[in-house]
Amino acid sequence: MTFPDKARCDDLNTRAVFHPQICVPDEKPYIEVAGIQVYAYLDPDDQTVRVSIHLDDANTDLLSGGNVPLEIDVGGTIVYAAS
Repeated sequence: MTFPDKARCDDLNTRAVFHPQICVPDEKPYIEVAGIQVYAYLDPDDQTVRVSIHLDDANTDLLSGGNVPLEIDVGGTIVYAAS
């Protein structure tokens, strides 16, 4: 895997799309960037903010062994990082 350079990242980021939940209870809102779908929603059953990442349609140049390099930042603190 060769991660995209700054220009390619900027291009992919400017093409990001927000998909809101539209009156379907099981459908959740998500942001799509480079084919990666990032769901972030309130889970009333677990009483948490749930974040789920789906890679089914991810650009193949971002995948390494079926995963992507990932860093999670909560309030300015990196709570998870993996490549």
